[in-house]
Amino acid sequence: MPHHGAQGDPQYAFEGANANTQAAYGVGSADKFDNWNIMGGGDRIYLLNAISWQQRIALHTGRPVADWPATGIMDTQTRTLPGIRATSLARREF
Repeated sequence: MPHHGAQGDPQYAFEGANANTQAAYGVGSADKFDNWNIMGGGDRIYLLNAISWQQRIALHTGRPVADWPATGIMDTQTRTLPGIRATSLARREF
């Protein structure tokens, strides 16, 4: 998956020339928000961090990125697959 700094910059994109450099994480960016971002060495998490995950989930499931919204809510209910009870997952009854 592309790193934070890869959004819109092909050199930092997956398998790009600089995909795994510190700059791909936003380190050294002129944008103060990149430096505050946890990926750039800061201590803040932004919805921007969800973009690469949304793209990858959409690729794996064949469903649009819009089906996988990022909310920023940290205290959420456990999600289950349709038709499978949460207790079934724990007991492997599927």
